[in-house]
Amino acid sequence: MYGYYLWSALAPKSKDGDKVKPRWNQPAFYKKYITSLQLLQFSVMMVQAIYDIVVPAPNYPKFCAPILFFYMITMLYLFRQFFVQSYKTSKPSKKEL
Repeated sequence: MYGYYLWSALAPKSKDGDKVKPRWNQPAFYKKYITSLQLLQFSVMMVQAIYDIVVPAPNYPKFCAPILFFYMITMLYLFRQFFVQSYKTSKPSKKEL
């Protein structure tokens, strides 16, 4: 993710702006995929938290797993909201047609 932000900061800006779909050699092309991978990462970490709650490890503090679980819920919610607002195209309503 941070590599993407560095690439975005250093890459030349498109003259067309948001009017043209980004090509594979532009950082904006990968933005949706990076967000999807982060959602997957948070899902895996939530599964890890659930596992740590159900099967506690002897050397792992018991209070950390529930904190991780609730933190992953908030991260999944926030990134899902971002994904829906940024990438899901809304279908035109009947009034707009």
